[in-house]
Amino acid sequence: IERRELGRRLVSPARPQRRRWRGMLAWDPSDDNTLETLARGAWWDEARLEVLRGIFAQLDSGDAEYPSLDALGRLLIKRGMDPAEVPDICRAMCRRADGRLDLEAFQIGMMALDPHTTHGGLWNGIRAQYIFRQFNADGSGHLSHAQCERLVAAMHAAFGRPALDVATLSEAAHTIWAGLVGEASSSQQQTGQAGLGQARLTLPVFREAVGALRIRGCSRLFRLPQPLFSHSAAVAPAAAGPPAPNLTTGAREALAGEAWVGEATVGEAMAGEGGGGSGRG
Repeated sequence: IERRELGRRLVSPARPQRRRWRGMLAWDPSDDNTLETLARGAWWDEARLEVLRGIFAQLDSGDAEYPSLDALGRLLIKRGMDPAEVPDICRAMCRRADGRLDLEAFQIGMMALDPHTTHGGLWNGIRAQYIFRQFNADGSGHLSHAQCERLVAAMHAAFGRPALDVATLSEAAHTIWAGLVGEASSSQQQTGQAGLGQARLTLPVFREAVGALRIRGCSRLFRLPQPLFSHSAAVAPAAAGPPAPNLTTGAREALAGEAWVGEATVGEAMAGEGGGGSGRG
């Protein structure tokens, strides 16, 4: 029996290894919206989404459908992101439970990273969740005191402020953490949920605090240092109605001529990240 089992193992085709990120927190769809609606809220037209679709198709991949997160990381670093932040940003952008990045998640994540995308309105809850996921590196579903310290340090750095000493940083993080956890505990008691579990700084608590401006400075977190596109957006957001019209003459011209900041064309940006293989539609 052992020989037969060994033989089967030897002749069985090797299965491709799928990268699974430690701490992969399930995506909360509470604030989700259609790609077209989110694009209008970010003042993007279809041509810009098509640019991202073309870049996604050119990202290096050993998979027929999904790009590697290493390729995504190289793209973000090329756009000026601090390499130390890139692994957490890549993990936060992945919505799938298996840790893979699909096209829509790539497009929405890149829109959220663009500093021209509003931090309020229909983007508020989504951006709050990206920030939460970025700093909840262990995927526990709640921010620890140490993770709050990283959050506070990142907010100070984002505004160009001097780094805080250890004691001051710990105190500032504790003020946020204890305050929000205390509010969550009081809410549990008022609704008769006390005793169901220790109050924690969960995503719903964090998201509500960000929306109510009880945490100041998050608007500059989960951002690229420069806008993705070199000119202002041409499409005004709309609360309802059909998707915004494509204001360019087509995706081919957009891919050839839509300039990113610091790049002559998106085509050059794509060429720099190309994997040499066939693209994904």
